[in-house]
Amino acid sequence: MDDTCKKYLHLMEVYVDDFCTIVQTSDVKQLRHLSRSLLHAIHKVFPLPSVSGLAAGDPIYEKKLLAREGLWGVRKEILGWVFDGARRVIEIPSKNIDDIIAEVKDILRHRTIPFKRFQKVVGRLRHAAIGLPAGRGLCAPFNRAIAMNKLRVVLNKGAVLRAVLTD
Repeated sequence: MDDTCKKYLHLMEVYVDDFCTIVQTSDVKQLRHLSRSLLHAIHKVFPLPSVSGLAAGDPIYEKKLLAREGLWGVRKEILGWVFDGARRVIEIPSKNIDDIIAEVKDILRHRTIPFKRFQKVVGRLRHAAIGLPAGRGLCAPFNRAIAMNKLRVVLNKGAVLRAVLTD
């Protein structure tokens, strides 16, 4: 194993209030140690009410633990993405893809749509574009339309914006 692979056997990332740990091991002792490290990290960032003096409860939700969300797995949904370590891919859950496609199809039935609705759809499309090698470039027409900041977004036939949404 080269130095690059050894360097990334353990990874812990935090996105707002989501703590995500990725590990390359099947050693139960090591997984237990990393689980405890993750729980400790959560309490360091979000202390218990007895420490912080706030009225909030424990930042580690028992409900999520009972739903088995904290279990180690080769395939896991995190932040709207399914990470599959066995196949070494990330993908958007099929229900989310179906919802995005349905929303875009509905939008394309109209010549104009409210700006707020357009922003919401663009947010979902940007999230999906993360998984595409050239995904950022696909968002350029969306950025131009949002920069105009009008009450309604025009989707005329033959317009670049309509073509991008159709694609």
